[in-house]
Amino acid sequence: MFIRSLTFLFAFLALFSFHNSHPWLQQYRMQELLSNRNCFGCNLSGVSLEGRDLQGVDVRSTNFQGANLANANLRSANLEWADLRGANLTGADLTGANLANTLLDSARLQGAILSHANLKGINFRDTNLTGAVLVNAVNGDHIQEKRSPLLCRTLLPNGILSNRDCQRLIDILPIASN
Repeated sequence: MFIRSLTFLFAFLALFSFHNSHPWLQQYRMQELLSNRNCFGCNLSGVSLEGRDLQGVDVRSTNFQGANLANANLRSANLEWADLRGANLTGADLTGANLANTLLDSARLQGAILSHANLKGINFRDTNLTGAVLVNAVNGDHIQEKRSPLLCRTLLPNGILSNRDCQRLIDILPIASN
């Protein structure tokens, strides 16, 4: 009985691992996103959606680590809790997008439009915002609030490097000092 249970457990873990990382599944999820405008919790790490029209998509909790979303139309997209670490969002239009609690560490947002975007709870650690438009971004300049964007080694739209919150990040997340 024990060996049978153990065999089932290993089979389940192997299937789960295969399910989340296989390239054909990732391609299927990308097509699902493009046709249904929704891909909640999908693994789309490393995909290229450069220049795609993704206006209004619901991609909450989706993994876009290292993805290429340059020049994509993400107006009014729901990216809450998405993982965009290391993603290329150069020139992307994120007007009115919900980016609350999104992971943007080391993302490239040069020339991105973030007007009226929800930036609550964002950590812009090592993020390049050169030339980005942040007009009327929600919670963009209120560092006193608990869930405001954190800036550490962040290149701001005006080309200035901000280390404003590096110490705060170290206090909150000891691994952030790496």
